[in-house]
Amino acid sequence: MMNWEQLAGEAHYKVAALARMLNLPERTLRRYILARQHITPHVWLEQLRLQKAAELILAGMPPKTVSLQLGFKELSHFSNCFKRFHGVCPRRYWLSR
Repeated sequence: MMNWEQLAGEAHYKVAALARMLNLPERTLRRYILARQHITPHVWLEQLRLQKAAELILAGMPPKTVSLQLGFKELSHFSNCFKRFHGVCPRRYWLSR
């Protein structure tokens, strides 16, 4: 049994990297994830990354540090994605912990 969340993190939440780690063609990985999760691999990995962001923020890590650690190139992009997924901006989430 595989720990998919851990593998996703090790692949930096990138579909191509995850496929390489699993020694699978991207198309095969896509079919597998679609069959199991009923969403695309990109969406699934983004959800995992934003769940991990919430965990890190709740653990006391500032949003800017979380953004950098999880590979977001721009803090504003991270903030928009986080708010769309969690319904609140990362700073407010951090302050409410």
